[in-house]
Amino acid sequence: MAAGGPFPREYGGTTRAGDARVSAPTLTHGIGGSGGENTQLYPSAHHKGMARDSRRLESIKAAHKSERLRSSSRMEDYLEVIAELVELKGYATTLDVSRYMDVSAPSVTQMLKRLDELGHIEHEKYRGINLTPSGARIAEGIRQKHDTLVEFFGMLGIRHDAASQDAEGIEHHLNPETTRQLRKFVTYLKANPGIISGFGGASRKEDGKPAGKTGSDAAH
Repeated sequence: MAAGGPFPREYGGTTRAGDARVSAPTLTHGIGGSGGENTQLYPSAHHKGMARDSRRLESIKAAHKSERLRSSSRMEDYLEVIAELVELKGYATTLDVSRYMDVSAPSVTQMLKRLDELGHIEHEKYRGINLTPSGARIAEGIRQKHDTLVEFFGMLGIRHDAASQDAEGIEHHLNPETTRQLRKFVTYLKANPGIISGFGGASRKEDGKPAGKTGSDAAH
């Protein structure tokens, strides 16, 4: 089409490009993917995308709202480690916690002081660290989340070590409602094994290979 020529009528143009009455073409197939659309020509679709992105951004903002979330997660990690140590050997020490949290002893001492002030632990020199009822409740809640996640990931065929690592990264961020529903779902799948048996990932071994018979095995 020559410069200054008319827009094709099927695109909604007028007879002359220079005419003041000429409006922007309304394309049914334009720039983009499969007959893709130019979002500038489709403001409603563009705005819907913006609204969707905005919701996602707000969700990200809420998940990373402040240092308080990270601080709370860190405290939960400490309580979880203390609970595991007490169960394993009957007591926990600053050096034990330092080793399993992979932080310096002074950092552990600082956190233990904070947990003591919050009433989650009892820490007396030479007598080790013990959880208070509130600390024990928090630690048990985290343990239940962890166990639920590991069990669910295991149903998907994920290796135990990978499942456990992933659970450590997720457990502190689960909403209580999410935890309850996930626990119900895991219980439901256990009561109805036929549902998950048809899922390919559930038949994987610890080494990540399919658990089915090999060709030589099948031959026998």
